Amino acid sequence: MRRRNVWEAADSGVLLWRRNFLRFLPVFVLPFAAAAFLAVFIPGRVHLSAAAALWWLKPLFERPLLYTAASRFFTRQDGRSPLLRPGGFFRSLPGDLLWRRFSPLRPVFMPLRVLERPRGRDLARRKRSLKEGGLRFARFLSALFVSLEGGFLLSEYFFFHLSLQLLRLDASFIPGSGNGMLLYILYCLNYALLEPLFVCMGFALYVNSRVQTEGWDLQFQFQHLS
Repeated sequence: MRRRNVWEAADSGVLLWRRNFLRFLPVFVLPFAAAAFLAVFIPGRVHLSAAAALWWLKPLFERPLLYTAASRFFTRQDGRSPLLRPGGFFRSLPGDLLWRRFSPLRPVFMPLRVLERPRGRDLARRKRSLKEGGLRFARFLSALFVSLEGGFLLSEYFFFHLSLQLLRLDASFIPGSGNGMLLYILYCLNYALLEPLFVCMGFALYVNSRVQTEGWDLQFQFQHLS
């Protein structure tokens, strides 16, 4: 833990994602795969409705990712964590699913609401303080991941059909090769890959903001000395 600029902080989130990727499988990938399968049975325009439902529920799937990354980051050698406390998994979830659902700052304020859990004026004061540490960079981060999801989806879709044309194969013999189902499968694969990275980078920005504004790195050093 040290002072970084926002680009370095986001890059440290990539490292956090790489080191915890296997730990995300049981807490995120498997539950998400089950939800993606069940969402196909939503009535209406099946694939569009299922993808929309999964997209809207992102704040719910982000919480086990956040807890896993935070527990690995904060837990000390004695097994204790100076920040993690039980009972906060569903903290602020209704707001994240409703009026904060489109907020580009959600990934960096979610650790504040879920892990620290301040209330009222304390929460507003903490938000103002942490914004001075570079949290506004999360706006760019959110726009970047929207672009990545769209770019990956279109690239994979056209690559699939181009490969079939080059190999002179007919896609009809492949189960689920219809355009709707194919796009849905590709969307779910990208979701499972990019969402943990998005959460880790947002968490890294939050940690870096606390280092910048509160000298959190010095606090941790003193705790290890005690």
